[in-house]
Amino acid sequence: LVGSEMCIRDRHMIGNSSVNSLDQKFAQRMHVTDETLTAQVQTINLNNYIRTHGVDKIDFLKVDCEGAEHQIFQSLDPDILKYLVKTISMEVHSMNDQDSEDYTKENKRLLTELIDKLESCGFEVEVDDGLKLEHFETGNPGFGGMLYAKKV
Repeated sequence: LVGSEMCIRDRHMIGNSSVNSLDQKFAQRMHVTDETLTAQVQTINLNNYIRTHGVDKIDFLKVDCEGAEHQIFQSLDPDILKYLVKTISMEVHSMNDQDSEDYTKENKRLLTELIDKLESCGFEVEVDDGLKLEHFETGNPGFGGMLYAKKV
């Protein structure tokens, strides 16, 4: 559900695990075996899905998209967040290339951007210990946890 319209994208399946991702770099970072399969799948972005199917409210939005969180929420229409969504539970992973020189700094920026967008749309946001911004100051590349957002 990433992008601006319906399209065909590569889905990366990691060995015999249940990890699948549309984000190739995430799949490479999670690479636990020599076996990675890629299949083409049809996708539609969340904005278009909601409009096409006449969704008029979302009581609970569960997001577990293995590394594509920032892409999805960056493209999500703020009006959908403001007026349709009540509660969000999201597993958040590292959101950029771990080999990047500024990996920690960039992940902090992307997470802050995500939280700012949710708060500007009327959400109160809480994160578990794995996503606390102070952990980014340590330079530890291990990054991931749960984000919870509910309307104030």
